[in-house]
Amino acid sequence: DDKVTGGPQPGYKPQLVGLTGDDIQSATPALDQNGVSWVVNMTFTSHGGDVFSKLTQDNVNACPGDPSLSQSANCAGRHLSIWLDLTQKDIDNWENPDYVGTVSRPWDAPQNATDPTPKFLTDPITQEQITGGQAVISGSFTQATANDLATGINSGSLPVTLLVLDVTQVGSTLGAESVKLSLAAGMLGLTIVVIFMIVYYRLPGFLASLALVFYAGAVFAVFKALPVTLTLAGITGFILSVGMAVDANVLIFERFKEEVRAGRTIPAAVDAAVRRAWPAIRDSNTSTLITCVILGFVGPAQVKGFAIVLGIGVIASLISSIIVTHNLLAIVLASTRFRRPALLGVDRARSS
Repeated sequence: DDKVTGGPQPGYKPQLVGLTGDDIQSATPALDQNGVSWVVNMTFTSHGGDVFSKLTQDNVNACPGDPSLSQSANCAGRHLSIWLDLTQKDIDNWENPDYVGTVSRPWDAPQNATDPTPKFLTDPITQEQITGGQAVISGSFTQATANDLATGINSGSLPVTLLVLDVTQVGSTLGAESVKLSLAAGMLGLTIVVIFMIVYYRLPGFLASLALVFYAGAVFAVFKALPVTLTLAGITGFILSVGMAVDANVLIFERFKEEVRAGRTIPAAVDAAVRRAWPAIRDSNTSTLITCVILGFVGPAQVKGFAIVLGIGVIASLISSIIVTHNLLAIVLASTRFRRPALLGVDRARSS
């Protein structure tokens, strides 16, 4: 049974395939391309990449067909088990009763440093021939289990056996404390921006601040609906998109003041300001979205998370500045009591 074999299924017995820890350059936990699920990225040495390519090709040839179908997935040739400290001696003594319960343990379980016992790490299914010296292990990983698996794989490339005295997990996002500090910094920056907008642009700045509240709510609603894992890189993208939303409002308000000084009525100045500021807002945000798409396709997982969040924020900022701010200005300034120059931050305004 499993306890005797230590393998992924009854009757399992491992076989060495010529790929060892020395052939693995690194194994790192990361978010997948969608920035949602955790995976383990493996990078092989030049020799290891060649061996792994041949090995995965043999696996596919041994069990042809769609790996998503149960018949192909259950074919033994499709499985490529990863072990820590497994030797030919262990395989030769596989049916020995002394091995009961000694080979199916977590990678960091206590062991005899002079005579380490093998430990089963994972049993991924080969989807296709893998070339290029890089592979991805996917599954129902959490950040903690992806970290554990990556650490176990990396342990196999160490030339000596280490005794683990203490284990501290720090995620790829630099830990929860860094996330907390980043959120605090973002809130502080947003508060400063709101104060500046109200002091400098008066009533329009206050309305823009209300639009920013709508913007933040819309972005977090999208995060909840997808869902999006809010990593440190994602928080950075969100804060940057806030700045872009403010930039769009600044363009509109500066254009609004110019239109008022040129003699337009307040309602006409609002429409003209949005219409004439739109090309600059459109071009800057479009270029940012193009950059997000490029980063999303070619960047590593952390950069992809940044690109996804920034892209969502840019789209939300366009809605916030062009639709929400425009309509708030039109509604509030429809009343003559709010058309005083002191409230609008302009030298001269016509209220008719």
